[in-house]
Amino acid sequence: MDLSLAAPVARADRRPLVVAALRDAPLSVDECLAAVALPEAGGTALFIGTVRDHDGGKSVVELEYSAHPSAEQTMAAVAREVADGLVPETAAWAGSPAQPHRHEGAHAHGAAPLGLLAVAVHHRTGLLTIGDIAVVAAASAAHRAEAFVACRQLIDQIKTRVPIWKRQMFADGTSEWVGAC
Repeated sequence: MDLSLAAPVARADRRPLVVAALRDAPLSVDECLAAVALPEAGGTALFIGTVRDHDGGKSVVELEYSAHPSAEQTMAAVAREVADGLVPETAAWAGSPAQPHRHEGAHAHGAAPLGLLAVAVHHRTGLLTIGDIAVVAAASAAHRAEAFVACRQLIDQIKTRVPIWKRQMFADGTSEWVGAC
């Protein structure tokens, strides 16, 4: 079942492209990158979230992601907010630039913030095993700093605001549900 909203939003108004897709099949990193590949991009940031083999000192054997029927629309709305610069910058994180470069005309309400050109996020549902890709987020911008900031905001907002839940199955036969993403 492909619930994809993966067709990019037109850039007639010069707003950044937004792609959001919820899928029950393996995710393609190349597809997510292609969605943000634009000739004017000088930098592209990519995040790939994979299923790890442990959590909280317990051995994880697989995960199951479930999504509310509104999850894909919510994910698209969150991606649009990030693309339009409506998400406040979060506290500095290790290795990040203190402040992204600001360019002339870069941040008016509803306009592309900081030279951002496109964002894309694909999230998986269903049963995943160790090493499977659970989420792919990408952002392209005129400069790398803007792409890094947008990619970080995108994944952080998806994890906290989109109604996607995961059930972790452990090697000892127990399982637990973990809140939104």
